[in-house]
Amino acid sequence: MVDPLYAAFLALDLLCATLTGMVAFFFLRMSRAFPGRGHGVLAAGFGIGAVSYLTVATSIFGLGRAFLGIDAIRAAGILLGTLLIFLNYTFRRFRAPMPTLSAVSGAVSLVAGVFIGLYVLSGPGGAFSLPPAMEYIPWFRTLEFFLLVGSALLVAESVRPRSLRDYRVPLAFLLLALDRYTVALALFHGPPYELSLQGILLDTVFSYTWRVLGLLLLLTVVMPPLRRWFPAEA
Repeated sequence: MVDPLYAAFLALDLLCATLTGMVAFFFLRMSRAFPGRGHGVLAAGFGIGAVSYLTVATSIFGLGRAFLGIDAIRAAGILLGTLLIFLNYTFRRFRAPMPTLSAVSGAVSLVAGVFIGLYVLSGPGGAFSLPPAMEYIPWFRTLEFFLLVGSALLVAESVRPRSLRDYRVPLAFLLLALDRYTVALALFHGPPYELSLQGILLDTVFSYTWRVLGLLLLLTVVMPPLRRWFPAEA
């Protein structure tokens, strides 16, 4: 029987995956409406993040221990998605050529793919063994914190504010950065990362709070255009 507390956090991961997927879909539509402006990279960044949150659901079936590639996706996927978001805003800030952005994004995605592929090939019965992918989580989340703060600053610099509502995207990125900071801090000072909820820290509650609030704030920006694309039936 599934622990109720475990099920609650599993539901939160599925919620985060859904919210992140909705943001990814918005940027996918934007990339089709306005090609060549980097929206496709943002769609990929948020889409990879959504898939990474979904991998947590596999832990309920015990697949995380049997298929090490899932651990690698969980460890590296969110970092890759965050890096793609940061690269997009950096290239736009310095007006770098969009084809270069696509090339750089493809390169870092290839590196992440190799990382995940190595873990798929390793493990019991594999050609070689590697350290548990989850050992990288604190370092990856720390890097994500700085990438999200950088993204928030880049977006805020480009805003021509007419009201505080215009700062929703930078604030959302700061909330997501707090999520990563909370996770990194807890893992650096706590026990090794485990998928069970035994001995779970209050930091986890704060982490989900920052994450959900940040994603909901992003949705307040992307939902009005989505509603125009999919008007309600009379």
